[in-house]
Amino acid sequence: MAFTDQYLQYIMSLQGWKPTYHWCSFFVAAMLDECGIPHKISGWSPTAYNKNDVIYTDGKFYQSYNPNDVLVMTLSYNHFRKSNRYKAIGHTGIVDRINPYSVRTIEGNTNDSGSRDGRSSGGVYVKIRPLNKSIHITRWKKA
Repeated sequence: MAFTDQYLQYIMSLQGWKPTYHWCSFFVAAMLDECGIPHKISGWSPTAYNKNDVIYTDGKFYQSYNPNDVLVMTLSYNHFRKSNRYKAIGHTGIVDRINPYSVRTIEGNTNDSGSRDGRSSGGVYVKIRPLNKSIHITRWKKA
């Protein structure tokens, strides 16, 4: 399903997004809402990490998953900070597929190179990221 920019901005505004905000977690929250998946994700990307249902973190898998699971990837920047508070999560996206050495995601507020593209610019892109200690995958379930 493709969304127009106006519709995407509208459904993210229902989450509290405003122009100039970073919007990767607003995008994930809006997509989960569109699919009827309960969550506690706010506009702050660390809230996308569901500590109650961790699939992959710290470089290893903790549970199995199946293709029908709704999985969310969070990306931490621990190597930039001395604190592990909230795993220093700074970006999030929806998991599309997990391969043996990588994860394919759908991410908002990014660009072709995979970095954040500013507070109001950027777009929604499919990304392939290596599975490493900076990637965390958690599950959100339908009620």
